[in-house]
Amino acid sequence: MSPRFNANDRSIRRHALAGVFVVVGLLGGLAAWSALAQISGAVIASGVVAVESSAKKVQHPEGGVVAELKVHDGDRVRAGDLLVRLDDTVLRANLSIVTKSLDELTALEARLTAERDGADAIRLPEALLKRGQANQDAEASIKGQRTIFDSRRAARVTAKTQLAEQIAQLESGIEGVMAQREARDRELVFITDELKGVRELYAKNLVPIARVSALERDRTRIEGERGKLTADIAAARGSIAEKRIQILRLDDDFRSEVVKELADTRNKINENVERKTAAEDRLQRIEVRAPVSGLVHQLNVFTVGGVVANGETLLLIIPENDTLIVDAQVEPQDIEHIHLGQKATVHFSAFSDRNLKETIGEVVIVSPDLIEDQATRRRFYRVKLSVEPPVGAVGKPRTLVPGMPVEAFITKGERTVLAYLMKPLTDQIQRVFRE
Repeated sequence: MSPRFNANDRSIRRHALAGVFVVVGLLGGLAAWSALAQISGAVIASGVVAVESSAKKVQHPEGGVVAELKVHDGDRVRAGDLLVRLDDTVLRANLSIVTKSLDELTALEARLTAERDGADAIRLPEALLKRGQANQDAEASIKGQRTIFDSRRAARVTAKTQLAEQIAQLESGIEGVMAQREARDRELVFITDELKGVRELYAKNLVPIARVSALERDRTRIEGERGKLTADIAAARGSIAEKRIQILRLDDDFRSEVVKELADTRNKINENVERKTAAEDRLQRIEVRAPVSGLVHQLNVFTVGGVVANGETLLLIIPENDTLIVDAQVEPQDIEHIHLGQKATVHFSAFSDRNLKETIGEVVIVSPDLIEDQATRRRFYRVKLSVEPPVGAVGKPRTLVPGMPVEAFITKGERTVLAYLMKPLTDQIQRVFRE
């Protein structure tokens, strides 16, 4: 082989060897860099700008018919401002019915109390008397109960008077019967003496036996009449005792009936007081007012006469001067990398200014469990970040508005490049060995 070919072979080998060293050096350097170089990872979460205390739902617990609409979407309202007024026709009618019933029961209670205590007149509450001066129904209730009180009282007096008169008649009858009995007693004395003399004459055969028998019959008759008169006196005295018991029973039975009716009336009064309180409370709530100052948003009531269901959200109020935060959604597989106090880079896609300075946020709330979107069935964790308004190129803060789309890059720590590259392989190896 010529010297020229040997020189070429040596040159090729030197270049090949140099190439191998270069490749090995590059691979070694790349491996060393991947094992030593640290890069930051981030969890990407989409979200929106929101107020810290959330938008305030304005609802009505019972619902009703819209009578007056005071606001529109975008209106600025103050706390306590009237937003919607509902129709109060039915509520006022119900309150009127309950109030009338309560007035009637209150007047009834006063009458029963007077009857229980044996009073000569009804003592009505001052509140009812005042209502009676201004309200015809209340006045009618008062007059009606007074009339009933007087008539019932008169009826009891009449019944007692009748019984007393019957007692007086019986006592007068007893006096007459006793006089008759005394007359019979005197007759018996006379006939007994006469019978004694006639028997003596009969013993001497001076009178016939018929005369003796006639006198004995008369004495027996008089004794029977006297016994009947005595029985009549006893019966009359029994009737008198019964009449007196009836007089006492009139009051006792009446008072027992009144006490029972009074207890029932007071129970009904308590029920109607609760009903009246509930009716007044519902009437006060026909005016739907703003719970906080802010902007009207998502108004769901559009026409007067529209029906509002119970518990329906009428509108939202976005509070004014409330702290703005970022409300982001984190995928379930990324939640292990999220913790309170974690820093995040926040991008506001609504701003087209490329010179916006980088905005840094901080994780302040992490939901303890998954949240499911009822519309999309998507499940996620809610993460809230505190954030300052982004600053433009001239140093002026930009204005944030609730609902602005946001993309947050939540830093999850540093790892080597090699760890990133090897993770899929190590995960696969773990699955293989588990199987």
